[in-house]
Amino acid sequence: AVDLLGQAEHGPTSPAVLLTNSEKLARDTMREVDRQLTMLPTAAIAKKAWEDFGEVIVCDSVEEMIAQADDIASEHVQVMTEDPDLFLHRMTNYGALFLGPRTNVSFGDKVIGTNHTLPTKKNARYTGGLWVGKFLKTCTYQRILSDEASALVGEYCSRLCHMENFAGHGEQANIRVRRYGKRDVARMFPQPPSFRLDGKHAFVVGAGRGLGAACAFALAQAGASVTLASRSIGELERVASYIRAHGGVACCHELDARNAEAVKACVEALGPIDVLVNSAGTNRPLRLEDAKQGDIDDLFDINLKAALYLAREVSISMREHAIKGSIITLSSQMGHVGGPKRSLYCASKHALEGMTKALAWELGPEGIRVNTLCPTFFRTPLTAPMLADPGFRDFVIGRIALGRIGELQDIMGPVVFLASDASALVTGTALMVDGGWTAQ
Repeated sequence: AVDLLGQAEHGPTSPAVLLTNSEKLARDTMREVDRQLTMLPTAAIAKKAWEDFGEVIVCDSVEEMIAQADDIASEHVQVMTEDPDLFLHRMTNYGALFLGPRTNVSFGDKVIGTNHTLPTKKNARYTGGLWVGKFLKTCTYQRILSDEASALVGEYCSRLCHMENFAGHGEQANIRVRRYGKRDVARMFPQPPSFRLDGKHAFVVGAGRGLGAACAFALAQAGASVTLASRSIGELERVASYIRAHGGVACCHELDARNAEAVKACVEALGPIDVLVNSAGTNRPLRLEDAKQGDIDDLFDINLKAALYLAREVSISMREHAIKGSIITLSSQMGHVGGPKRSLYCASKHALEGMTKALAWELGPEGIRVNTLCPTFFRTPLTAPMLADPGFRDFVIGRIALGRIGELQDIMGPVVFLASDASALVTGTALMVDGGWTAQ
């Protein structure tokens, strides 16, 4: 029991296994382990490991014990039997054996060795402990002796390289198939497009919070360098710091996208842009008869005019730099349906959908794709006041086929898809991220 707990206290995921052909010994040991756990100083760790990863296996014979031990392939195997040498001669999968009652795993770990660098997680099926032989220099060579063999190996190599997207490696194989086999390598399918954005520059507007911030983080995780823009530089710096802390590249630019001249100056200063994501938006849930002129102006300035200004300047930049880029605007499911107190909001979002379809035709000849993402209600600062009303929240969930409010991670995959080569033939469309709201 004490030897089992000595292994278990390594950590909460450390396995400790007893193999025996005595049921009485098995049960006595389990009781003793429970007793010792009441007094062991490291019981908090050892108990967790014993409960989750401890095993007691009763075997019918010594032969079964050896087979079980080889299957488990532990890094440490302590043998306390009548004939420990039998296990030494018969076992093949282990890191180190500790033979007889006079030695134990702790001795090997701390004093007598032979070492404490042993294979874990069943890797003892393939390798042993670290020893001097692992540091000896080994030199190998290859020679293919016939044209037929070179062509045959080349075909296998070419297909593997194609699957792994190693074009240069693949061509090394292809040229030998052509030269020595007098044929080309046949493939059933082309290489699938990548969702990666390495080497791309993404400009994300409205990136200080909510969906825009989530989009920026997702694009950075996919490999893009991101420029974050909004009217609040403090919020942008917080998001940029988070992106950098997770290995991404991000910078910030204070911008009021309602100002056409400011948008023009910002885009010109940024240089080549591969991806635009415009998440700037607002809502005024009012009946039309209650809407003031200021409500109408503010909503259309942010939801529609800002989108027009950004799409215009970024598309100009993409054409000037010969970039076949992607323009993505966060629209809404309400750009496809209607709802109470949504006259202003729906008007702006339906207009945004129309603009997207027209721009797809204008910019298609240059290879620039234009699409919208249409989310349902997500948990964001914009929706928080509305979703705080239990009645409204229940109404929303009742309209969503998947039965839940959107979370920030739900927008990340769709925005990376539209930004990447995976959507190379997608333009002029709305990608619904609405949980099925518009499906009824």
